[in-house]
Amino acid sequence: MPERSCSVPACSKPAAKRGWCGAHYRRWQLTGDVRADTPLRGERKPCSVEGCEKLSQVLGMCSTHARRFKATGDPGPVGTIRVRQVCAVARCERLAVGGGMCLMHYKRVRRSGTTQGATLECRFFNHVTHEDEHGCWIWDKPHPESGYGQFRHGLAHRWSYEFFHGDLPQDLDIDHLCRNRACVNAWHMDPVPSGVNILRGVGPSAINARKTHCLRGHEFTDANTYRAPGNPGTRHCRACIAIRVRRQRAK
Repeated sequence: MPERSCSVPACSKPAAKRGWCGAHYRRWQLTGDVRADTPLRGERKPCSVEGCEKLSQVLGMCSTHARRFKATGDPGPVGTIRVRQVCAVARCERLAVGGGMCLMHYKRVRRSGTTQGATLECRFFNHVTHEDEHGCWIWDKPHPESGYGQFRHGLAHRWSYEFFHGDLPQDLDIDHLCRNRACVNAWHMDPVPSGVNILRGVGPSAINARKTHCLRGHEFTDANTYRAPGNPGTRHCRACIAIRVRRQRAK
């Protein structure tokens, strides 16, 4: 008995069920219509764009050229399919990714509503959590070891002083008059030399410098103070030196 062919015109595949081939039968199961005028996937013609070897899907063109034709009215030449425009922001030569803008400007608009982005002043105060009872502007994430805030590749309190008061000489340090390292209030700062800043602090050098009497109660006067020639920054009590000398001689 000769094998029957699919009842769909121009289909030479053998009939499987209901007089259709397996492909047309599955199409009927999925859509309810065999769509005899639509060729099967294996029978599709090449894309009508010259030089494109992809199979046609829509409007006689492959899906890529069809999308381009719907968007611009021209399927365009074979080659780079996705034609991306340049960012619409002036003097920006990056390629556009969304809203006619490059990724950087697109994120700025989403974040701040403008292509210029947030100003440095706005970013600075975004890191200030609150103002305490002493008027200190507390930085949100001070360094765990130094206790100072970081901003613009440097120290937040130095940036604050330069922003509100002007340029700060590089040879001067910022002395926190409030003794709060996390404070970035520019009116709590005093630019001083490094030595002055150390003596104003609470370190061992500052504590010893503020002493007016030695351990035995002798006052550090000009006559009672000895400074070694090799280390003039240190002070020694002459009365205590005399006591040690007498004890050594007595032995």
